[in-house]
Amino acid sequence: MLFLALTLLFQDNMKSYQMEMNFQNYGEWFLRVPEEVQELEHSYLERAGKIWTGSEIYRIGDMGQKNTVMADLSKDEYFTGLFLGTMDQQTAVMANIELYEGYMPKKDNEIALELNVLQALGCDYELGQKISFYISNEESDMERIAYGEKQELQRVTYTLCGTIESYTTQWVAGDSLPAAIVTESEYSRLVMPKKEYTFYQIKEQYLEEVDVDELADGISDKLVADRNVDSLDELGVYDNSFAYGKSFWSDNSLYEKMTMLLIAIGVSSMGYLMSSYLSKRREVYYKFRGFGATAMQIRKMAVFECVYSTLPVALLVLGLAYIGSVVLVFCVSKVVEIPFFYVFKMSTLLTITGCFLLVLLVSILVAIFMIGARQIEEMRKEISPFAIRRMERRARKRRGRIGAREILTRRRLKNPMSVWFVRLVGIFVCVVLMGCMMQIAETVKSYQLIREVYFDYSVATQREGYIIRDPKEEKRAMREEIWDMDNVFSENVIETFGKMSGIDEIAYYTKDQTHIFDWEGKAESKLYQERLNGVKEELLEWSGAFQKKSDSEYERLGCYKLYRGEYYKDFMPVWEKLKRHLNTEIVDYDKICQGKQVIVLISGNENGFLDEEALPEETTLCEGDTLKIQTNGEGIKVEVAEILSMEEVWGEDAYSGYLILGSDVLGRRIAREDGKIYGYNRADIILNAFSSGEATGAMITRQCKRNSMTYECGTEYIKKYFQEIIQSVMLYGTLGVIILVVYLFIYFCILREKQRKEQKEKKLLGQMGMSVKKMRRMEIL
Repeated sequence: MLFLALTLLFQDNMKSYQMEMNFQNYGEWFLRVPEEVQELEHSYLERAGKIWTGSEIYRIGDMGQKNTVMADLSKDEYFTGLFLGTMDQQTAVMANIELYEGYMPKKDNEIALELNVLQALGCDYELGQKISFYISNEESDMERIAYGEKQELQRVTYTLCGTIESYTTQWVAGDSLPAAIVTESEYSRLVMPKKEYTFYQIKEQYLEEVDVDELADGISDKLVADRNVDSLDELGVYDNSFAYGKSFWSDNSLYEKMTMLLIAIGVSSMGYLMSSYLSKRREVYYKFRGFGATAMQIRKMAVFECVYSTLPVALLVLGLAYIGSVVLVFCVSKVVEIPFFYVFKMSTLLTITGCFLLVLLVSILVAIFMIGARQIEEMRKEISPFAIRRMERRARKRRGRIGAREILTRRRLKNPMSVWFVRLVGIFVCVVLMGCMMQIAETVKSYQLIREVYFDYSVATQREGYIIRDPKEEKRAMREEIWDMDNVFSENVIETFGKMSGIDEIAYYTKDQTHIFDWEGKAESKLYQERLNGVKEELLEWSGAFQKKSDSEYERLGCYKLYRGEYYKDFMPVWEKLKRHLNTEIVDYDKICQGKQVIVLISGNENGFLDEEALPEETTLCEGDTLKIQTNGEGIKVEVAEILSMEEVWGEDAYSGYLILGSDVLGRRIAREDGKIYGYNRADIILNAFSSGEATGAMITRQCKRNSMTYECGTEYIKKYFQEIIQSVMLYGTLGVIILVVYLFIYFCILREKQRKEQKEKKLLGQMGMSVKKMRRMEIL
């Protein structure tokens, strides 16, 4: 009874828990409808609030302190991809938007920003500081931007009053939602393009019973038919499938299948235990038969024993299960900081009651069947002729003696149901436990991959502005930001980071895109020619004045798109990440650390100018070849230890070309030949688990601002995936523990019953003359 109650209550509340966690991550809205679409009227839906989105946010860059500027928005240095806007109080509650620090704006000169806005603007997290950026007073025209036409921007300045979690990166409709929040009155005052979005959510009374997919499809079909469009995307309507459709099980019907399977096991287990109980009572029934009781009276006695022995315990267990589940849900809601999500369903209570009545009915039928014999005594199980012949063959091999093995074989043959029940249930339990462990392991593996990509903080120096000028028009130039060895961390910065108590680990390395790589047969490489042609096409598209350049001049101008080197202070983390992919005998970790070897990663396409499927294979550069890095001196030659796919092993899809990975020893040699002082321009920081992440993060961002450095914060992504591990462990771990505990309890009961029968058998065997030594051997077997 406890098993059945816990299983069903676990199912109901885990679904509720999953829904609450989804609401925390993706908001409680079901549909987002733009202003152009009329308000929806549906009996299942209610309005959940509004969000107003204005202009995109542009960086100050080199535009100085001017209040109004004409800017070329095709330059990435101004672009953030983030928007200014506002929302009503109802939306803020519905969205579960949490503040790291401070409060939502109350005055027109205040602003609350997501952390990614602060990162994009290069600001720290300190509240009270002045935040300045530009907004556009007209809708951005991508065609005008592509042709380099300038657009008027106006400068705005606010006081930072709060920092909020980056909800726009998680919401399905987060492509144009505001990451910077101002008051509604300030939003109305600003002159800029404005959009209004209305959000709807499913009414609470229908949340449990409604089929979300059917509801979304019905509304979608109606809107598409009314507006005569092909899809909702054309209308700008989005449904929040992540919040209402995302669950640990791949299919919601799997909940029901798992429940029915677990109920079947529970019913069969309790039926078996009840039959074991009645088998122990047969001697008592025999005595009553000897006193003159009729068979019908004994059957009634057995039925009443089943009812009175199970009903009070069942009621007590049911109450304990409900109280325990309420306490557990309360504790979980407090730990993960979500609303109390306990769900009481009358259908669940009726299901538990029905299962109990089913078990009771099974027990009564078993009782009637077992007491149906004319003489109430222990029934003897006959052995089949096949089993007798098998035992006779064994006996002949053992010279006619019946040993412990034969006795155990006969015992198993007498109790086939008990043996097969234990084996089948044991196999099922093992399969379920293995599945639960695999699901937990898969989640942990995903988290480990995230930790390889995202760090708590990634700090970098400002990248160098690489200028490509039009030979015919001196004023016209294309500016690209590249990594070089000129702008590096100062000793003061490295020393400061080293003294911060909240930092657990810092990985320093140098990125460089200013050196050309050469190898024998490079000119014949079809892959290299494809990439070089991509550089040519881009330069010619930008300016026809580059038409008569030689291949070597194109390579020099597009060097940053073709080659990149990364040189690590500690190569061990890179080695640990790549070693499972290294399959040549040439690779030598010590030689890499000494700057004699490099690992080459080759990528496919960038910015869409190469067709990845049509790229030829690199055949001119192989493991063991010599790679030459051009410098201001004679150049540096290194051995290629391994060639790997960049996308497969590095997770990088935004860079095309040849990437070499080496130690900082090689980086120092390159800098020395160029006449430069070597330093690091990037650092990946992992915070101490016992430190205050907000306090350490504030120190890091403040240091970046003082030294004109950029930073990226991956704490939110790491936290999100870590929560998935916690949820996975709670779901699959609890399921596995419940099944294992119930199985062990059933197995313990079976062993007790088996032990009772074996004691009688041992007593009989002892009276027949079996030695103690043989009995112990039989017990061991």
